[in-house]
Amino acid sequence: MFCWRKTLYTHFLFVVFVLIGNLTATADVVFDQIGVMDGSSVGNSYASSQYFESTYPEYDIASLDNFSIETPLSFNRIECVVGGWNGFEDPTSITYFQGNIYGNPEDASQSLIGNVASWNIDSADSVVVDDWGGFGFLIDCPTTLIINQSGEFWVSLIPQNDFGPSGQTGIANSFIGDDVPAMQANPGEGFGFGPLQELKSELAIRLSSGVVKDPCKDPLPIQCSSDVNRDGVVSLPDLLIVIANWGACGDGINRPEGDVAPLPNGDCCVNLTDLLAVISDWSADCNEYGACCLSQGKCIENVLEEDCVLNGGVYGGHGTDCTAIECVAAACCIESTCSQLTESACIDAEGYFFEAESCGAFDCSSLSNGDECSNAINVTEGQFSFNTNYMTPSTPFPDDKVCASTNLNWGESADVWFVFTPVTNGYYRISTCDQESYDTSMVLYEGNCSTQIACNGDSEIEGDEEGCQLYYSSIQHELLPQSEYYIRVGGWKGATGAGALTISLVPDPLPGACCFETGSCIDTLIISECQNFGGVFQGEESVCSDGVCHVITSDECETAEQVFIGASSFDTGQSTPSEPFPDELACTDEFLNWGKSPDVWMYWIATYDGIVNFSTCDIDSFDTSLVVYESNCLNQIACNGDGYPNADCQTYYSSINVEVSLGETYYIRIGGWQGTIGEGKLIIDDSPTKKVGACCVEDSCLDSLPEVSCLNSGGTWHYSMECDSVTCDESTLCEDAFLTQFPMPGSEDWFAGTSASDAIQGIDYKRSEFIDVESISTLRVFGIQLRFDEKEYEWYECDADFTFNVRNYADDDGLPGDLIEEHLDIHATKIETGILYGGVYELIQWEIELPLVNVEHLSVQSASEGLDCWFLWMNSADGDSTSSRFSNGKWNAEPYDLSICVDE
Repeated sequence: MFCWRKTLYTHFLFVVFVLIGNLTATADVVFDQIGVMDGSSVGNSYASSQYFESTYPEYDIASLDNFSIETPLSFNRIECVVGGWNGFEDPTSITYFQGNIYGNPEDASQSLIGNVASWNIDSADSVVVDDWGGFGFLIDCPTTLIINQSGEFWVSLIPQNDFGPSGQTGIANSFIGDDVPAMQANPGEGFGFGPLQELKSELAIRLSSGVVKDPCKDPLPIQCSSDVNRDGVVSLPDLLIVIANWGACGDGINRPEGDVAPLPNGDCCVNLTDLLAVISDWSADCNEYGACCLSQGKCIENVLEEDCVLNGGVYGGHGTDCTAIECVAAACCIESTCSQLTESACIDAEGYFFEAESCGAFDCSSLSNGDECSNAINVTEGQFSFNTNYMTPSTPFPDDKVCASTNLNWGESADVWFVFTPVTNGYYRISTCDQESYDTSMVLYEGNCSTQIACNGDSEIEGDEEGCQLYYSSIQHELLPQSEYYIRVGGWKGATGAGALTISLVPDPLPGACCFETGSCIDTLIISECQNFGGVFQGEESVCSDGVCHVITSDECETAEQVFIGASSFDTGQSTPSEPFPDELACTDEFLNWGKSPDVWMYWIATYDGIVNFSTCDIDSFDTSLVVYESNCLNQIACNGDGYPNADCQTYYSSINVEVSLGETYYIRIGGWQGTIGEGKLIIDDSPTKKVGACCVEDSCLDSLPEVSCLNSGGTWHYSMECDSVTCDESTLCEDAFLTQFPMPGSEDWFAGTSASDAIQGIDYKRSEFIDVESISTLRVFGIQLRFDEKEYEWYECDADFTFNVRNYADDDGLPGDLIEEHLDIHATKIETGILYGGVYELIQWEIELPLVNVEHLSVQSASEGLDCWFLWMNSADGDSTSSRFSNGKWNAEPYDLSICVDE
């Protein structure tokens, strides 16, 4: 389930159960935030969890997540996705793992050893799962963790890994879970956040219980159950096994060998029924055959799987023929030799496969062109393909000091070289933008292969190309005609792949502000002029009056610096924590999490009566926290940790609207979430007073109110609209409805949860509302449209014309039961209401004409395949305070209603 709340805390909230193991009787997965084995449910960031060497006990740390059980259980397996940094390479450096169960996070903050249960697992007994397809390493640890009561508990898996030689370890973040953030405990407080802190994601952990399933309840093989020893024929050895186990019966854990009848499940004992079954099937051929694709691209049928594999082929599956499998050979380059092979055979031979090529017309030796600077590929303006999979690392490696902030991270990257000779003087853009390419790094040399003049890991050029991969490289530099420039393309941390290099002449750069170490600022310099003078360029069309150069570092309120309408830069890097610490009770749901944060102070004298916005919105800044005081440094009037999502700002920034009085002094205090420090900008914006709209308070409308005043009055704000174009009477939204559950007002604690199907994105989230009506002619649902970017872990606005999947479920003790009827891809009329939530997201009404009868639980889900845009169903203050959400393979009750209107 995707959801978006006013708290800005977002999660993937579905659970996929996966049973892993080779036990005769398989344990049950009780808690799973790892999901499918392709790794799509697990992210690539890690929360520290580690026992350090004995000299660093204050840094011992555990990341833990919650789970609930309804009966006492014994867990016999704990699995985690483990990764690391600062020198960590793989789990071979880990000496043991410790699994822990805690009653609550506070218990872990006192001692990392679980107060409910704890178990050490030698690394030799753990397993690195080979077929894990995601980031990091999936570790499977046998354990015995006994919990003697039901309830909610917390679990951690802590690797012991010496930091000195092997860096740090952590547990990967998970996109699935129960909407409860993970916690992190550091009793020794070596990391500086105190003994306990809340994380911003959930953890990739899976627990399996010791409760085993009786294998006698499983069906016998449909084909040739009498082939007891599974050698492909029913014969004397099978008969002897039955006789040897005569009279044996199952014990609830194992099925006796020789129990082969009657179908479908057997009787769990070896007796006359089994003997007669063997005799009846005597000499039967129990082998299964299928199609086999041989490495040269030839397909043959009626082949045993083992024979196919022994001959280097790919087995198509039992019962298949050659029409059911693809068996095509093409060019496979193994070093400089081309062989006509299938893709799988090519990969097995460690070659490179070219699906659309044949060896007769393909030159494998050309793949290494440009491997060294000495045989650099000549290029002109335009686009040129490359593939570093065939290249080797060149030396010396680049110097990344001039682009250290761009994530060059070259390492020992394989690279390809190009040489470019400009025809005319000017600024050229050299880019690896290519939607299908990988995370590149790029270096530019002048005149030879060693005079490095520029480098870039991740492009930050404003207005750069569209349709690029997430991380690509781009260098914009002035080049001279008839001079040779060498372009070297590698990959972030040694990544390799195919891509495209594009060289284009761009317009001359625009001037901007240039800052110097003294704090002075000069306008109208272009980037090269600024750099030649030893300054730092602030961007094209930037101006000194925006405060880009003067950095406020006032460490205490007594030395606060005056700021004005507009932007003022600050830096908390050298600051210390001021006292007293802010009172967080005024913004408990906004992730202030001040702790003992270093902070800077400023003051502003109000130039008018009205509303002002204080914001730290700056795409390059850090996770800030913000407090505002009136008249002095103790009279706190507002605080904020996370503002509403804004694509132009960093992911977590602060924003406060404050009602101010002319001539009054307001002190602004900026720190960081859980003590985070960094550079940023304070934006003082007087436009909230100017940004007005119609405000509906119940059935009345007030013109020209700012958003904050409207919401403080319990109203619904319509930005830039006037009362004569707004209808405040909610009943008109559902004028003919006999059942009405209106959307929660934007001034209340609203909630919007994803109810969408999008197979391309791998999601299928369903919500339902209990309405219990005899018939429906038309229904209306209310919600917002958003999409979630998994890589950037952020929500974005979107706009699409949905069709909907509508389902009617029978009631099963308050939850959806059997599916009564289903209607897919149903047209809906989209109606924009003009009502904004969070000042950003417009409430949409979708009207669906669909006759239904005997409707109990109604589920409405957008059919979003290929749209990358999802329906988020808005909650309602009306109804019976319950709805349902499908997760963990079942329907679960949710403590709120969903907004819907129904016409008979």
